[in-house]
Amino acid sequence: MNQYISALIDSIVLTNFCRKKSRQSQFKPVDGSSYESTEKGLDLAFPKPTLDDIQLSPIGNFTEYEMGTYSYTSGIELDLCQKLLMGEYYLQKNKDQQVHVIVIHGWKSDGLDRGKRLFLDSFSALGYNLFFVMLPHHMHRMDSSSDYSGEFMISAHIERTIQAFQQAVTEIRKLIYWLKKQRGGKVVVIGISLGGLIANLISVVEEEVDLLVSVMYANNLSHTVWNTPVGNDIKQDLENHGVDYHTLQEYWGILEPSRFVPRVSKENILLISGLYDQYVELADSKQLWSAWGEPKHILYKCGHAGIALYRKRIAQDVAQFIQHQL
Repeated sequence: MNQYISALIDSIVLTNFCRKKSRQSQFKPVDGSSYESTEKGLDLAFPKPTLDDIQLSPIGNFTEYEMGTYSYTSGIELDLCQKLLMGEYYLQKNKDQQVHVIVIHGWKSDGLDRGKRLFLDSFSALGYNLFFVMLPHHMHRMDSSSDYSGEFMISAHIERTIQAFQQAVTEIRKLIYWLKKQRGGKVVVIGISLGGLIANLISVVEEEVDLLVSVMYANNLSHTVWNTPVGNDIKQDLENHGVDYHTLQEYWGILEPSRFVPRVSKENILLISGLYDQYVELADSKQLWSAWGEPKHILYKCGHAGIALYRKRIAQDVAQFIQHQL
């Protein structure tokens, strides 16, 4: 796909994406102390969670899989809507050696269908178990006062944004522990867009991740909000309240995975980016790639919309990577 067509498609999709914006200011003054972008600050921001039991609720079958929903108590309760983590699962029956794939969706997602379109058919054919995560403040976890799915995940409310990321990382780590204890096998964490940033953060605090795949990911959330169209309304909200880029970076530096060393070995990391991505700047993605010692990095000739347009190729490349490494 050439650059002009990619840019046009991204612009059309971006216009619809940016229509979802807050009708009122989300800004709140920062009351608590910020986390230093050090290993000590990382441990304070993302402490190791305790293992909780996960409730599986079967609803039917998908080929040779049991499918259903799962839930468990969140480790960080921002409000009542966030008390339970929810998601969908597809589990192979009576399989000894197991590969568990955790798929983390993108910002403003209204459902889990995009992740399932990407990976469900091909990964189930390979015998992998799949868990599709529902992030805080998205879908059924939206606050009643929220205007759209994901509004309270990233906003001009600086502290709430940090807390939402802390919660997402904590919840997924709990799922990893449960899978390791109850099912054994290997755990693969795949993040898409915002999910890629969260997956990367998980990898710098959690050693139980066997493979990491990050698709069309951002690295520096402050940079994305300040310098790409997806953050225009948030940037305006912050500027209206006297917050500049430098200040935002100081607060959100703890959410920038390139500042830290991943606990997943370089050989077990796959990064995927679009050369013409207008949501996530390639330079930002490459900053992570460089800081992490240049793990495998696939570049598609497309924009962010390549997540949908290249879904068969993404599924194929990711499956080949997993099979090769495991």
